[in-house]
Amino acid sequence: MMKKMVDVNGFKANLLSSTQKAKSIECDFVQKKYLEVLEEPVVSKGTFCFKRENLIRWEYLSPVKYLIIINNDKVLVKDEKKSNVIDTKTNKLFKELTDMMMSCFKGNLQVIEKKYSVQYFEDEKNYITRLVPLDKNAGVYLKNIDMYFDKKDMTIDKLLIVEPSNDYTEYAFINKKLNTVISAEKFKVN
Repeated sequence: MMKKMVDVNGFKANLLSSTQKAKSIECDFVQKKYLEVLEEPVVSKGTFCFKRENLIRWEYLSPVKYLIIINNDKVLVKDEKKSNVIDTKTNKLFKELTDMMMSCFKGNLQVIEKKYSVQYFEDEKNYITRLVPLDKNAGVYLKNIDMYFDKKDMTIDKLLIVEPSNDYTEYAFINKKLNTVISAEKFKVN
């Protein structure tokens, strides 16, 4: 059962310390999209890679292939038909999204707290941060984001993105491996 976090400052310090030790993360993910109009969630699966040098690879393998690579200021979005490279220097939405993702995986909550009201909770297994956008324009698309950090290693176990309609998307990160060698090839955007 989720309850208010008792030691928020201790959590922040532990998160920052633990994430600084994690040079890379490789894992599988399961995405479940819950829509009010559907009885069953839409399920997707894939792999996820992160390197501290502002590199993320989010690859959907089923039911359709879809790839997102973040390499510093460049974002590659590729499906089975086309690919597109976006420069985050000229795209505010992608810049905010990539900054938030990098801040999460690097444990830098100060960046997040500038754009979101952050509430802190915990349960038996996880520390949970609930991010509610401060920008009213973002609130049109996003109600909140809940991040579940494993109490043992401070990695993200689950990410919950809730829309104003209460439809939501859940990402579960499983089979996590920390500090593995990940080829630079996996993060190429061109």
